[in-house]
Amino acid sequence: MLRLKLVETAESESAHAEVDADTGLLHGTKVLKFLVMPWVRTGRIACADSYFASVPAAAELKRLGLHFIGVVKTASRMFPQDYLARLELFNRGEREGVYCKAKGSDDPLFMAFVWVDRNRRYLNFDDIIA
Repeated sequence: MLRLKLVETAESESAHAEVDADTGLLHGTKVLKFLVMPWVRTGRIACADSYFASVPAAAELKRLGLHFIGVVKTASRMFPQDYLARLELFNRGEREGVYCKAKGSDDPLFMAFVWVDRNRRYLNFDDIIA
């Protein structure tokens, strides 16, 4: 299923890196939240590009009863970029991943991966393990 939001001007979307004072969410997360509202609490998976992808976005969608998959840019807050960047990967197709669990649980909350294509690529998603 697809839902669209019209972006009218670059100026109206220029606040994407600023945190909303009322909600504490980045602009991209607020737009993503608007787009997925019809499917809240359905357990569906939202896939988004790097404009929307961040650890806080995955956490917000998890709070709304959704799962999230997205490619995270290297400047994303709360993403284990430093750790993943230090892993030695030499050949195309090599990959490594890490996951985060809540205290007292064996179920992963979030997972992050790095792999080698021509360059290193990073992926973040919340628990799509049902």
